[in-house]
Amino acid sequence: TSTNAYIAGPTAGFDVRGEGKELTLLMLSCDKSAFSYINHTYFHLNEYNLGTDTTWSSTPTKTIDISSVFIAPEGSNVQYDSEGGIWCISNRSEASDTYPGWVHISPSGTRDLKELINNQQNAAIRFNNDFSQVIIGGKTSQTQHSYSATIYSVSKDNSGKPVFTETSTIDMSATGRQLNDFAWDPANNIYAVGAYKQN
Repeated sequence: TSTNAYIAGPTAGFDVRGEGKELTLLMLSCDKSAFSYINHTYFHLNEYNLGTDTTWSSTPTKTIDISSVFIAPEGSNVQYDSEGGIWCISNRSEASDTYPGWVHISPSGTRDLKELINNQQNAAIRFNNDFSQVIIGGKTSQTQHSYSATIYSVSKDNSGKPVFTETSTIDMSATGRQLNDFAWDPANNIYAVGAYKQN
């Protein structure tokens, strides 16, 4: 813009929620000072009220600083939960307490939970429509482009913390060199997309 205000940057993941005037777009964007799609530790969660702003001439209506949570844009994603919070999923082959695979942001914007479940090698995650299941991709071989996906059932303990219980694993080798994203339909069928390359 004429005032050099930050509107949006390269985006590694996004989600939408609401409808009509309550429609909100969430973008996992690079920092205001970095305008290339590269590995770095400075990402922001930017929210835009698309229900009231219909052009890209407005700055984000809300920005959440999540620096150091994300290392690489590939295999990272964000998704609203059913209560207005946000799941942030980062590319991790060996998650740790310092660098967790998942971080949850409460509706008020604070980090209230982290999980050490891995999400590795450009493989995405996606909760189903009622958040009772989640699918997580992972690379099964470091020397070949071989992927699988693990499905977890999602419940909550007495304190309200989500509990993930592994239920099944699916061979995803047909997606080829990468396993980029998933989608669930209302009947809980799963769709996967990858960068297929014939061997």
